[in-house]
Amino acid sequence: MFGKTLRLACAAWALIAAVAIAEDRASFEFDEPATAPPPPRLHASPSGRKVRIYRDPAFVAQAPARPAQAPPSTPAAIAHDPNDDSDMGPSLNTAGQRKPEEVHSPFADEAPPAAGANAASTAEAPAALPPGQHCEQCEACGGCSQCGQCDRCNQCGGGCGCQCRPFWAHYNSYFAESLFLKPRGIDMAYANQLNGAGLPGGNVGVADPNFTLGYRVGVTKALSDISSVAFTYTNFANHVSDSISAPNNGFLNSLVLMPGSPAANANTSFLAANYNINFQTFDIDFRRLFSYSPCHALNYTVGFRYATLRQFFNQTGDFTQPGDIITNSTAVRFEGTGLKLGLDGERRLGNSLFSVYGKSFLSVLFGQFHSDYWQVNETAGQTQALSRWNDDRALPVLEFEIGIRWTSANGRWRSSTGYYTAYWFNTVSTPQFVQAVQTTDFVNLGQTVTFDGIVSRLEYCF
Repeated sequence: MFGKTLRLACAAWALIAAVAIAEDRASFEFDEPATAPPPPRLHASPSGRKVRIYRDPAFVAQAPARPAQAPPSTPAAIAHDPNDDSDMGPSLNTAGQRKPEEVHSPFADEAPPAAGANAASTAEAPAALPPGQHCEQCEACGGCSQCGQCDRCNQCGGGCGCQCRPFWAHYNSYFAESLFLKPRGIDMAYANQLNGAGLPGGNVGVADPNFTLGYRVGVTKALSDISSVAFTYTNFANHVSDSISAPNNGFLNSLVLMPGSPAANANTSFLAANYNINFQTFDIDFRRLFSYSPCHALNYTVGFRYATLRQFFNQTGDFTQPGDIITNSTAVRFEGTGLKLGLDGERRLGNSLFSVYGKSFLSVLFGQFHSDYWQVNETAGQTQALSRWNDDRALPVLEFEIGIRWTSANGRWRSSTGYYTAYWFNTVSTPQFVQAVQTTDFVNLGQTVTFDGIVSRLEYCF
């Protein structure tokens, strides 16, 4: 099952990467980022209330210097050139030559320039800063926040002229995630209802884990615009309590008692169970960009993982024979380390602040399972059965996540929500271990335990 799932995952990632690269191939160069065209030249009129905008670079080169003079008392007639199909605005029909249009100036309240100062009134936009620098480095001229969507433009407005970090750039960041997950494939059946004849007569008592909230926190250090190192800690703990009572004219049969023990054939009218499943991981990941454009980014990850997986079960009942309180408990613990490989991709949705993303990781953990079972007569203070089993094994963990992400206009904040699934292969589960103890058969133990649910992430970048 693991091999088939892994092949499907690799094929899916290859298809996604091929489509993204085919659509955006040659649309962006990392070493020589595209720069925005220079802003239009602004010429202040002597009135100080209008500016003349030369939208045609060829005409700007031909435009003669205009001496400072008082505005005419009678303005020339303004007409539109019927042969002009470009967006050049109205023209002055003076000697058949196109003139710049007059528009209202944001500097209407400023004093008009002195005569003869026309040459100094033409201001060139400042040269763009080197690529990869933060927008906040333009604070001297008002800041790139003035352009509204600083991280989406090639050049800030308002004459700032600084270049913002590209869509795919790596940042320093702090992040936190909530994990609303449900364990699957690990339900623990512990009792069943029998009728007076000793036949099945009702429900089966099952400790079935529900959705529970966990968390993940971490920090990212950008090594450059295309690479970074991340340190991540994940903690998830699930607890479930369950109980079952005997049916009318019937009784309960425990499914976890040790065969051959004094209480093996005893009956009871009530059983209570507690079941805990938790895992913790600590990851150190190196992440690097390998495919990019203004609209998509693909990164690969190589890292190291330390992980633990723990399962604890407990059942308590007051049995008629020998008339004592009997407790059955198990503890199945795994601890291992291994390498981690992964791919993650993101694609912008048009020119909005939203994007879709996907992640896939595979880690192979080498460690040991420590498993214990014991049955205790609580009334007499006597251990009736005890079994301990250790097993070395490799435990592959395959993770998928897909969702939607929002990035603030200045790139400082990121928020995402997605669906997450993790497959822990070759795992010794509590139901398997109890059955192995009861049958004294510990061969070929291992199954797949799944955690799936909704994950939400908030990240601050700097």
